Amino acid sequence: MIFGDHFQDPKAMIRIAMVCFLLASLSRWFLHPATGRLGDLVDGVTGLLYGIFIALSLLAIRLNVRRNRGDDSPC
Repeated sequence: MIFGDHFQDPKAMIRIAMVCFLLASLSRWFLHPATGRLGDLVDGVTGLLYGIFIALSLLAIRLNVRRNRGDDSPC
C-alpha cells in the first residue's frame, strides 16, 4: 500500500487531509478554466480532494477517540 502505516497514525492522517484541503482550496483560486470538459475536470478533482479531506478527518477523529478510550473493537 502506498501510505502503509499512515492510516494507523491519526496525526499523519490529519496532515494528509490538510494537504488535500489546501490543494482543493488553492485549485478554486488559481484554476479558472472556461466552461466545458476542462471545467468539469477541475470541479471533479476539487470535489475529490474535498471528499478525501472529509473522510480522512473523520477517520482520524474516530481512531483518536478509540485510542484514548483504549477500545480495540472494530465498531
